[in-house]
Order: sequence, then C-alpha cells, then structure tokens
Amino acid sequence: GSGKTGMYIMKGLAGTLMQNPYPDGVRRARLWVLAIDYRRLWGNLIPSFFEWLPQHDPDNGVTWVGPRGGPALQTVEMRAPDGRHAILEILFEAVGDDWSEAAMEALVAGKQATWAWFNEWQNMPELVWQKVSPRVGRFPRAVDAQVVAPGMWGDLNAGVVDTWQHQLWTSGQWKRGVHLFEQPGAFDVDGNGNRIAENLRHLPPGYYERMILTMPEHEIERKIHNRWGRRLDGEPVFNFDDRALVASDELKPDYRRTLLYGVDAGLDPAIVFGQRMVDGQLRRLAEVVAVRHGVGPKRFGEAVASLLATPRFAPFLQSQNIRGFGDPAAFHGNDKEDEDDAHWMDRFAQAAGLRGEMRPREAPTNLPTPRQQAVRDTLVVEEGVPRGLFDPVHVPTLRRAYNGGYRFRKLRVVGATRYDPEPEKDGHSHIADADQYLALMEGGYAKAIGRNHTGDANAVMDLVRSQGLIRSTRGDGRRPGGPLTPLMIRR
Repeated sequence: GSGKTGMYIMKGLAGTLMQNPYPDGVRRARLWVLAIDYRRLWGNLIPSFFEWLPQHDPDNGVTWVGPRGGPALQTVEMRAPDGRHAILEILFEAVGDDWSEAAMEALVAGKQATWAWFNEWQNMPELVWQKVSPRVGRFPRAVDAQVVAPGMWGDLNAGVVDTWQHQLWTSGQWKRGVHLFEQPGAFDVDGNGNRIAENLRHLPPGYYERMILTMPEHEIERKIHNRWGRRLDGEPVFNFDDRALVASDELKPDYRRTLLYGVDAGLDPAIVFGQRMVDGQLRRLAEVVAVRHGVGPKRFGEAVASLLATPRFAPFLQSQNIRGFGDPAAFHGNDKEDEDDAHWMDRFAQAAGLRGEMRPREAPTNLPTPRQQAVRDTLVVEEGVPRGLFDPVHVPTLRRAYNGGYRFRKLRVVGATRYDPEPEKDGHSHIADADQYLALMEGGYAKAIGRNHTGDANAVMDLVRSQGLIRSTRGDGRRPGGPLTPLMIRR
C-alpha cells in the first residue's frame, strides 16, 4: 500500500520519453518485469498494472499479447505534449521453481532489455540477479540509439537478515540515498508527531491498524515497520534499528580523538575500530574479520596492519593515538604456543604494528551481561540523536550480525518457545564479541555496570540487585541505608 508499484510504472514511462530517438524519430525502451512465479505475477502485480494502464486499448495506444497465467507483452505508445513519440514494451515473465544454472540460462537467453524489474525482490534467488544483469542496457541497440539510464530495479518489503539481499543491502556497495530508497514505516512520525508513511491518503482509514491485528510479530517488523526481519530459528541478541543507527554517508575519523578498537581472539578473530565522541556517541568506523576458519594471530595482525596503513587510519598510527581492549582469555596460558612464550595478543599486536600504549589491554570483564549492556547503551536514540553510529560501508559484517545474525538459538522444547541463554557461536558472534570489547572503552564499562548513574533502566543493575550483589553506603561512608554511592559488588 505504499505506492512502490505505481512508482515503477511511472519510472518506466518517464524513462522511455528520456531515451534517444531512433532514426525514425521514435524513442523506444523495453522493461522486463520478473516475478517469482506466475501465480503471484497474475494474482498481485498485473492487477496493479491495470490500475494504472488498461490491459488492451488499441485506440489509445495500449496493446496486450499473452494468455492469463503465462508470459505476456504489453506495448504502450505515447505522444508527449512537446511532440516526442515513444514506445515502451513491457515483458512479463516469472522465474519459476527451477533455480538451476541451466534454467536461469534458458530464462535470460536472447533477452535484450533497457531495464529489468524484480518484483518482490526479497523472494528472488541470487543466481537470477546475476544472470539478468548482462542482459540489461542492451536495448536499444547502439546502432539504433544510445540507451539512457539502463539498470536493474527491485521492489520489496524488508526481507530476512542474512539472506543475500540483506548482505548486499548492508554491504555499502550501494550508496544510500542514490541507489537505496527506504520508505518510512507505517507508524513512523516526524518531529511534530505527524505520520510520515508514504501514500497514506490513498489508503482506506485504518489500513495498517487492521493489518497488524492478525499479523505475526516477525511479519509486522518487516511489512509494517519496514525493518529487516529475524530468522525464525533464533532470537536476536540486540534490538537494532538499521535506519536510525547507520550513517547516510561514510564516517570520517576525527584525528583529534583516540582511535579505539576491540579485538576478539581465537580461530575466527575479529576487530572493530571506532571512536567515542565528545557527547559519548560511539562510532564504528571499520572492521577486519578472518576470511576463513583457523586464521592465526600473525596472519590476522598483518590484515589489521594493512588497514591501519591506509590513508584513513595512517595518521592515528603515526601519532600512536590508538588504544584497545581485547578478549581477556587471549592474554593467558591457554593461548600460548609451546615454542613461543608470547600469548595470542602479543603475537597479534606485533604483526599489526601495535606497540607500546597501542597494544591491546585486557578488557575489564569477560562476563556477557555487562559486555552486552555496553553495546545496548549505544543502540538507542535519545532526543533524536543515536548513541551509536555505524559506517554504511566499512562494517558490513557487524551490521549483519546486529540485524539479527547474532542471536540466541531456538531450543527444541515441545510445547514452549525457549532460547539458549548464550548467543550462538557462529560467523556473527566473533565480530559481535569484538564490538562488545570496543563498547566497554572510554566510559562504556562504567555505564554498563551502573557506576555512571544516568537514571535510566540498566539490565546489569537489575541483575546484580536481584542477586543481592549490591551493598550501599551512606553519603558519610557509614552503613546501612543511604544512596548507592558508590556501588560495591562482591566478587
């Protein structure tokens, strides 16, 4: 109900009028529309077309060829007020159930199109996206007229995290605001409390309110709030709003401030670089993750050294204004090699070129609750200002993790929905652990365990109170009673 289909129809018509004319003076374009199957093509998309264009009206320049339930071709002839004469061919097809290489080759064979439109793009296999791409921009032929603005289009409700579409969306390959258009959620409001969802005035009253009455929560997130939905086999560790917490453009480091990092050791090491700004906002600027399982500290350190040698980070290395926390377990005996007295963090730091004060220090805790709370403190928006900000290009793995890949695994319990209390150890957990060590820095740990009083609810404080781990002192230092100043937690 947000107007996506109508927008693309108008885009095709307007784009045809933009084309260069053939020798006969007529401008031509071809729009190839692909749905996942013919049931949805004829049940959903084509009826929407007929709200904008008649199916077959030769007297007004619209013709249709093709039976119901199969491929079809619609031709739209236009004459603009300024005298331009244009013809748009719209080819409707479905991908079908066979997603094999041979089937995809057969689908695209011989096709020549100005544009390809993937309807409900979240349902499409990656292979069809790859196969269609070379067929776009081949109409008109260069000998007839130079094509204008060729491309592939896709409309979608927000899909599920960790799919190929989600990885492409969050990878930073597309510049936000130029190639990515994210509509507001159905109930999003502006600073004055006015709803800003698109196309509301053309929808029946209460359209979205009625829809959510019978819709499962995970579908409400995707189809109503326009947020990438979680996989149903787990529960996300964090509530992450990608639209609010990811910057619109690449974040530029502040060379006056310290470059911070958190590093997770092991066979799948990861590191996240960031900066804590004056107002306490934690910016995630870059990441390095192991490209395969079993990467050692030396190889991983060399990859980090390559990043720090780039113009974006070299000034920090030159001024030695870099500080970091690391996984405490990697500083001790279990991470030492027999022939070398250095532990994992020593070997990593040496290979990364992190010497002196730049070497990683042990994080103040390895307990999951305060570490996760330190991250949660940066995933909120206060008075319109996000407490954390993520670079749209340089932290793709971390974004995918926080969009739902980092999760509590769903347990197989008959008659109940339960989740493992520990986050699942997989390709998302290592980058998340690294970010937790980063979030503990420059006040993050103090805030997480409640020493930095803000008056806000704090999950760690609730936990230690419930377990009787807090004792209070009076303002004059005597007990009992008085305010909690300071906290003393028994170990």
